[in-house]
Amino acid sequence: MVDLRFSSALQSLLSIAYAHEQGMSVISSAQLAEGLNANPSFVRKLMAPMAEAGLVVGVHGKLGGLQLARHPSSITLADIYLAVSPTKKMFAARNDIEHRCMVTSNIDRLMGDVSERAQVALLESLKACTLQQCLNDYVLTRV
Repeated sequence: MVDLRFSSALQSLLSIAYAHEQGMSVISSAQLAEGLNANPSFVRKLMAPMAEAGLVVGVHGKLGGLQLARHPSSITLADIYLAVSPTKKMFAARNDIEHRCMVTSNIDRLMGDVSERAQVALLESLKACTLQQCLNDYVLTRV
């Protein structure tokens, strides 16, 4: 099954950054939910770990909503990924196979190593791109 938390989180933070570029100080979870075609409660659950990671802050009150906690140039895609998927493994061995031979006895260890290497490569790639770069390259640039 494809995990959509990262893409939903990235879209939400891009929406918050774009709203700020357009002169809006905050954006509501209802507005973000509309863009995601989701329920506002889903957005609030998605934003909770990002607030804990220091990526967004909530503004209380009648005209409250969400805003970025830091400038988009200091938020990497790795920051976003780690906030919403801190313990997610990329790959896992099947756990329904009896250890009958040297292969089945060692596949868990092999898949753990493969998953760890893939995770390191993914995070290095995501660290190289900031929210500001995404905003500039994909949102503010009209194609």
